[in-house]
Amino acid sequence: MTRSNAVLPKTTPPPQLWFIGPFPPPLSGQSHYNVTLRDRLQTSGPVICLTTGETISGKIRAVIDNTWAILTRVRHGDTVYTSAPGQMGLWLFLIVIGALRLRGLTHFVHHHSFRSINLAPMASHRCLALIGGANSRHVFLSENMRDRYAETYLSPAQLQGTLVVPNAFLFAQEITEPPQRDGPITIGHLSVMTREKGLDHILCLIERLLPETDYRFVLGGPIHDKDLRTELEAIVTAFPDRVEWLGPVQGSEKADFYARTDVFVLPSKLLDEADPLVLLEAFSAGAVALAANRGCIPGRVMTREHLLEMNPDADVALLKGIASQIVVDRQGWAQRCQDHAKKLFAEAKEHGNHFLLELLGDE
Repeated sequence: MTRSNAVLPKTTPPPQLWFIGPFPPPLSGQSHYNVTLRDRLQTSGPVICLTTGETISGKIRAVIDNTWAILTRVRHGDTVYTSAPGQMGLWLFLIVIGALRLRGLTHFVHHHSFRSINLAPMASHRCLALIGGANSRHVFLSENMRDRYAETYLSPAQLQGTLVVPNAFLFAQEITEPPQRDGPITIGHLSVMTREKGLDHILCLIERLLPETDYRFVLGGPIHDKDLRTELEAIVTAFPDRVEWLGPVQGSEKADFYARTDVFVLPSKLLDEADPLVLLEAFSAGAVALAANRGCIPGRVMTREHLLEMNPDADVALLKGIASQIVVDRQGWAQRCQDHAKKLFAEAKEHGNHFLLELLGDE
């Protein structure tokens, strides 16, 4: 028997997808999005996840580990997707972007916050664009977000490589028949209840509307500010049949909240506010959403007339005007809200499929 001396050709390992960003814990809007996107990407193949850390020491350790992985393990042909941490964490993350630039690796940088736009120019984001250079493909939540960011930070060449992916792409909901609402108009608010999310403005509106209307108010979400909690509990105690605080709600409790809500109000003042999912949830349930002019919100509400002015007199008038229209045609308004949700989901799906095609190359 003769033994063959032929050398078998080496097989090239398939490209890998690297996902660098914040993951729970803690649970935040960004980390929740990252988990959802990771799960979506894993339907197409393995995803190697590298966290960016939570505490200062954890972030430093993560930067060291992630940089080492980029320098020694990431291959040319692999895909690197990053969900950059916000605020001071971005400065450390620039080391990771520098390692990607050093290796000449094209990578995606997904922006989840409007802080860099609201406080423009920020030195950290100038450095992010400079260090990443043409190797960075920036991902935004809306065209307006992209254009405003690019105006301050990106070169024309970098702008050409950008992508837009609304949050609705990953969080589209099955839309069923709108609930049959009756009785007094119910105004709802759901969030982590802070001054930045506008709870103080909500309480001001409630105090003004209680004597003038028969509206009901239902609020959901945790409160950690003791003073705000005292203010809310005082109103609930004084008007238990008209003001209700549910505390944190999830699952069926959240569905019941939206089923009761005719008008959803989000008077957010957050510098980071970008593309809040609660608006999508409200529209999907057939509730009219009124929100502050923050982040991507102007492109999400049904009309710019539904933007809050964050002035008590003006916003009371807006609420009363919308409520008077809803009470005349409750089911019609609910249907229009759901049609608006379907439109947002369809537009987001088109953007999202293009994003996946660029990211995975096989969608």
